Amino acid sequence: MKLFVKVLVLMMMLQFMGCGSESPGGEQDGVEVIRNGEETVSKKIDFGQVANSTADSFEEAIGSPRDIAADSEANIFLLDSKKTQIIRYNPELKYINSIGRIGQGPGELYYPMSMSFDSQNRLYVTDVMQRINIFETQGGYISTLKLDEIAYFLYAGGKAGQISIGYRKLINKESGNDEGDKDIYFSLADFGVKENSVSDFYSKEQFVAARIQKGDKFLLVLPTYVLMTGIQDDLYVCAADKYEILVYDASRKLKRKIIKDYNPIPVSAKDLKIALDMMNTPEKKKGLRKIARFHPVMKSIALDEEGKLWVEMFKPFEIYKNSYEADYDVFSKEGKYLFSTTIPEKVVRKLLFANGFLYCVVENPDGEYLIKKFKMN
Repeated sequence: MKLFVKVLVLMMMLQFMGCGSESPGGEQDGVEVIRNGEETVSKKIDFGQVANSTADSFEEAIGSPRDIAADSEANIFLLDSKKTQIIRYNPELKYINSIGRIGQGPGELYYPMSMSFDSQNRLYVTDVMQRINIFETQGGYISTLKLDEIAYFLYAGGKAGQISIGYRKLINKESGNDEGDKDIYFSLADFGVKENSVSDFYSKEQFVAARIQKGDKFLLVLPTYVLMTGIQDDLYVCAADKYEILVYDASRKLKRKIIKDYNPIPVSAKDLKIALDMMNTPEKKKGLRKIARFHPVMKSIALDEEGKLWVEMFKPFEIYKNSYEADYDVFSKEGKYLFSTTIPEKVVRKLLFANGFLYCVVENPDGEYLIKKFKMN
């Protein structure tokens, strides 16, 4: 009997110790792991609108918003992929000027992808010509950096002379060279400006057809794309197929994982069948069937000025099409889940926090794009 009691006590102690390893502040292979459960705490925030952009002329109208950024004086910059320009506003969202023009020469843009300010207030803009154009905050052209790949997004706000970029990499599965059948990976790398060197620190396998569409409906938005944002030297990275955010330090060493339990939203059997029928090879069908069982977990990530992480939850097309609100989970800078909240707008790009305000690009019921400025209470 005494032996039984001792075994029972030992089992309870082991169970207790095991539960402790799953709690916030744990460590795995030298990486801090912050585990958050499924609990949802709803918090109502008063998003009081302060200003919004206007379009009194064609020059001021937004064609197709691609990215948004702010300089050190809280002037707002919108990257417009349709107009192939950057629209510059003052902090009250009054139009100032437009930067760049369509073309392939220095200071010109050709299908621009992403933009970011560095610590010296210079604006870096990527386009499909495998380059990064650099501008002064007023719009003057500085120089062009040449890349070997298209940078789909970038972050320039960390270490001086270093830019973090996201690009697609083709790899032969068997030999590792660039010949024959290739797998597609989305990789993140640091680009050394002076050295003209690229150093990968993250890679994620990616299905080639990231968006599968029929008519005006997205049947599938595959949960394989990568999101990235930064604050000073830290980078926050996640692949939207699971609720996990990776935090890299200035040397691009993984220092923290932020995890939250989540029940994924399944893709309907009908949509999956239509999408599979659209694939023209058995290999593509196999790859699609492997990864398309669920919708992505998140749509965008952003950091506010206090270092809190805002994760926008993904909505399937049927919900998003008629929804004029966006749902967010908010985490502390240490990675602890704080609360969930809703912005009563159809937000179409990542959030931007600047000078104590929230700026977001929204689509109104008429299908027009504008920027709104909010004070959060």
